[in-house]
Amino acid sequence: MLLDSLVNRPNRIPERQRAFQAATHLPVYRRGKYSNVLLNIYAVSMVAGVVTTVGGIYAMITTKPSK
Repeated sequence: MLLDSLVNRPNRIPERQRAFQAATHLPVYRRGKYSNVLLNIYAVSMVAGVVTTVGGIYAMITTKPSK
């Protein structure tokens, strides 16, 4: 049927538990499969937001008001 690929899947929970509970030097939020990608996207968007905000504040301070 249509939902068989979603319903009849192997149980991957035990192997993921082993991966997250393994003794590694990485923090928990870095142990996932796509965690580094998501954290990098988050960091880049935060830096872009801060740079844009600082640039806007600088532009408001330095521009002369028009008469």
